[in-house]
Amino acid sequence: MSISVVYPLTVDSAHRTLREFRLWAPYAEAAELVLGDKALPMVSDGEFFEVTASAAHGDRYGFRILTSSGWSQVLADPESQWQPDGVSGVSAVVDSDFDWGTEDAFQPCFDVIYELHVGTFSDTGDFAGVTAALPYLADLGVTAIELMPVQPVSGRWNWGYDGVLFHAVSESYGGPVELKRLVKAAHANGIAVILDVVFNHFGMEGNNVDLFGPYSTSYTPWGAGVNLRHPQVRHYVLSAANRWLTEFRVDGLRLDATHAYTDPGILQEFSQLPGVIIAEDLQDDAHLPVDAQWNDNLHHALHTVVSGESHAYFAGFGSVSRLVAELRLHYPSVVYTTTHDQVGNRPRGDRPSMSLSSEQQILKIALMAALDAWLMLFMGEEYGARTPFPFFCDHENPRLRTDTVRFRNKMFIEQGLTETPIDPTSPEAFYQAIVDFRGDPVVTEGYRRILALRRSHPIHPQVVDQIPGTPVVVLLGDNYALLANCSDEHTELSETDLNLLSSSTQLANATVMFASPATHEPGQRVGDSTTLEPWSVLWLAVPYV
Repeated sequence: MSISVVYPLTVDSAHRTLREFRLWAPYAEAAELVLGDKALPMVSDGEFFEVTASAAHGDRYGFRILTSSGWSQVLADPESQWQPDGVSGVSAVVDSDFDWGTEDAFQPCFDVIYELHVGTFSDTGDFAGVTAALPYLADLGVTAIELMPVQPVSGRWNWGYDGVLFHAVSESYGGPVELKRLVKAAHANGIAVILDVVFNHFGMEGNNVDLFGPYSTSYTPWGAGVNLRHPQVRHYVLSAANRWLTEFRVDGLRLDATHAYTDPGILQEFSQLPGVIIAEDLQDDAHLPVDAQWNDNLHHALHTVVSGESHAYFAGFGSVSRLVAELRLHYPSVVYTTTHDQVGNRPRGDRPSMSLSSEQQILKIALMAALDAWLMLFMGEEYGARTPFPFFCDHENPRLRTDTVRFRNKMFIEQGLTETPIDPTSPEAFYQAIVDFRGDPVVTEGYRRILALRRSHPIHPQVVDQIPGTPVVVLLGDNYALLANCSDEHTELSETDLNLLSSSTQLANATVMFASPATHEPGQRVGDSTTLEPWSVLWLAVPYV
């Protein structure tokens, strides 16, 4: 049974559909549907209220409830599917019909995921802007796009993690119909779609669901926690997830901060839904019932070796031996060189590409691409983008804006970061984040070559190790291998070094398929030149003996 839902029943001559409006409101003594300029009393059925009324697509509606404090203002439907006037407005009736054509045959692949923020990915900042880029992404080798949250939030722009209505789509991005068009176009280009969804908290602005019932529980740093232990709220969350996967034909969900769920047991129920489930969970638990997890520990190990940073949560990483340990994946993983979090949760929102050399960037992506894991790129990294991606929001409440700035400044001080932060509530924070795809041509070519090799000559590493006494990491498969010099110094390797890791292969006789920097020609035997340049990588074809 749905918490609040608008059921279509019959259609009249004016193209209005007779619909059943149903609302879960255990805190209410009475309730009424406000449809346009009409207020219709709703019939109580225990904790539920319902009424039947004729309404057309786009008609505005909301609910008023009577509590001990009197009648409320007109409130958005907690299960609203369309908020054309934003989170502070009323809801709108939406027809779910959509012409999907023959795309039922689409088979999703998640081998190369591309994470993007709809509002800053293109000049138009909407689903149409993403749709226009699909041919480029397909040509790059992307097999899935992951959209940062698209639920409506307060203000003109936001990362998306402050949503309050879990069934709705941001009108500024184009609304529900345009999201379906994006999914249809993505599938036509051979690209799956993953939605990043936030079910651990409600945003701090525009959240009225607690007026209806016990939707929230203990406070989190981001807002009121979602009361996942309550069966109706649990159903509210699961029905939202199922709706994205069925009505919108999205292929998977990325669950934000599952370590903050008030009842982690709900992950087992997510796993029964008809789509891929990816968790972001800081507990590093190999036994979560999901298809894959974001692997932050591997990111930290790689980032610290290449960048030399050691502040805050990077402490304990930084050695090649720790990198090797994390490269030996401990659970099904999504791996990456950076993410929206790793860029945006820095004082200036600076990307790794703004401080690392071309060779360092290519080494990082080569190591990740060599693994048997789902690889994820963050928008613009394939160009070595020079535009930052700071955290940004546009809260309407002045106090909330001030609190947001204070919270983030305190976080940076606790992490030992002393740079002057960008004000996340300023328009500049948003405008700086719009991606400029004019980047480093060396990085661009390196990414394209590596992604092509991942498709055509995957390594499937059986051995992941460090050549003793050197900073060189080796990933060795049956037919291919990767050598990565994880240091800023030239490294000499002997044939003994090259052949030490396996008795069945001869790395010294391997031939080069790709080299960064271009010190080795394609087809060249590795043993002919055993000096590795700083931050160099070699993708190799390996003979057996």
